[in-house]
Amino acid sequence: MQKMTAKEARHKLGQLLDRAQGGPVAITKHGHRVGVFVVDDCYRLAIFKPQHSLEESLKRASQDIEAGRIYSAGIVFAEIRENIPKWAGEEPRQ
Repeated sequence: MQKMTAKEARHKLGQLLDRAQGGPVAITKHGHRVGVFVVDDCYRLAIFKPQHSLEESLKRASQDIEAGRIYSAGIVFAEIRENIPKWAGEEPRQ
């Protein structure tokens, strides 16, 4: 994920908009991420896709349960913890 300081973002809005066309841009302050800037299309996906994704996930989950393909909560949470940095576009923690 690209980064830009809050000061740069404030003074170089055009450059921020251009960078965001290639993907989300992390806005940092004192070296820490304080926000993420995304273009409108990405924002819409973030707002509308989760509902569709949730419905599809529930449908698949019901099918998996009926077919006996179930996993313990421990396995599921371990996989989620392992993948959060990748899904968030961050480097994995050591």
